[in-house]
Amino acid sequence: MSAGIYVDGVPGFSLDGGDFLSAPIANKTGIVITKNPLNYRFQIRNVQNINAIDPIIDDQQNGKTFGARSIGFYEAADPGRSSGNVDQAFVHLVQMSGGIATLTKAGPLSDADFPPGAAIPDGTLAVDTLNSSLLVRVGGHWKSVALK
Repeated sequence: MSAGIYVDGVPGFSLDGGDFLSAPIANKTGIVITKNPLNYRFQIRNVQNINAIDPIIDDQQNGKTFGARSIGFYEAADPGRSSGNVDQAFVHLVQMSGGIATLTKAGPLSDADFPPGAAIPDGTLAVDTLNSSLLVRVGGHWKSVALK
């Protein structure tokens, strides 16, 4: 597997801004976070997946993989956290492939939370930060799952 960036044993790694372009090469990855106990407290911000590299982030340390999309903010869990979940990845995702926007809100969500006349296609994601829920629009309705 080839990657644009390998993070292997770098505590406190921070990347702010990056555009990933690639030739159509099999097994091409944008950012790989290896399984290394020193890979913790890292932050990745404003990464644009221009040519739909898949995955754009392969976080082997925390068991998270994100496919072709743009990442607004991704932050690693602190060491010793039993689940290794990275809720910030959901809260701060700003765009999915295909241009489907996401919304973050403290409280229940409805279509009225989007601009009047805005298209809200199935697959749109949103996060209820008050209730720690991830929502997805399916069949014209909002379905939710607890993040805890």
